[in-house]
Amino acid sequence: MFAFIARLPQPLKAPYLTWFVAFAGVLVTFFLSSETATPLASGLLGVVAVLVGLTLVTNLNNSAEALAEATKSYRPMGIDYSRSVLASPRFTRDCSA
Repeated sequence: MFAFIARLPQPLKAPYLTWFVAFAGVLVTFFLSSETATPLASGLLGVVAVLVGLTLVTNLNNSAEALAEATKSYRPMGIDYSRSVLASPRFTRDCSA
């Protein structure tokens, strides 16, 4: 997964890594039963998801094209997505809106 993120341009790399940290924070606060931290961590997760979507919709620094290229070349568990609709920049931009 880190190889996939390494292929992305910088305006998209930071929100992706922040999303993983926020997701880990949600899990930790959920299992610790923290009543005040869980909503804050969940809210941070939503804010980061919106930032990723805005970055893709506006195609900031060609992030939609880079995400489509990274999807074409990344093969999780041997699955080839190079000819999938997921690997097209138009799908990436339209589904982020």
